[in-house]
Amino acid sequence: MRSTRKNNGGGAQATGHRVRLEPLAVSTGRRWVLGAFLTFLGAVILQQLGVWVLASLLGVSDQISAASRPGAGAWWMTVGGVLGLWPGFALGVYLVVKRSTGEPVRQALGLSFRSSDLVGIPIGIAAQFVLNGLTTWLFHPSGKGSTERWLDHLHGGTLVVIALSLCLLVPLLEEALFRGLLGRGLYSLFPSGFVATPVLVTLVVVTDGLIFSAAHGDATAFLALAVFGAILQGEYLATGRLSLSVVTHASFNTAAVVPALLWGWS
Repeated sequence: MRSTRKNNGGGAQATGHRVRLEPLAVSTGRRWVLGAFLTFLGAVILQQLGVWVLASLLGVSDQISAASRPGAGAWWMTVGGVLGLWPGFALGVYLVVKRSTGEPVRQALGLSFRSSDLVGIPIGIAAQFVLNGLTTWLFHPSGKGSTERWLDHLHGGTLVVIALSLCLLVPLLEEALFRGLLGRGLYSLFPSGFVATPVLVTLVVVTDGLIFSAAHGDATAFLALAVFGAILQGEYLATGRLSLSVVTHASFNTAAVVPALLWGWS
């Protein structure tokens, strides 16, 4: 169970046990970290543009300010936002990987699903009930967690499409960005002699989790999402493939979406 790091001379150096993720060249790692931040920034801009475009098409652009307030519940804010955000993630990850490595994104990120990745299902479900359950108990006496409140104002086909996207598409895109680009990039920033040491692994896991949580902008769920992000990054380091993290993330979201749908239809 060794990971290797290619040096500039084309050789490879052993980087330790228990970590299978192969670090990139340091210069490439820097580009991936920078690319992750620029991708997120660009996707947020596209998110706002998507809201504006959809609001303009519906003739409600004068309501954007009011609909941006917490709890406003405008469905077009959610739909317009995701139509910009998620394609922004996909495009950014593709451009960074192709321009820095020339490899197919699937190969560069380790998206090779195996039957062993199914262990991510109970991990994701358990994390959802423990972490989100604790957050809901502490901060949301109504009993509705972040996902339930986010989906509360969606109905019909829009609700189904957004819910399915949260369970299938979003885990893939968020893992590609936050674990693939950012996590692997962070892991590759240090000299080869420091790679896979307990200090570096802990630093990368914690840092990735904190950034992942901060990107969601939910203060009440910050600690829960940081812990979950750290779990996902730990899986990526341990397997060297992004697939287990995707399955875990998908199960985590599904365990939140299903009760939200049942709540909305009850």
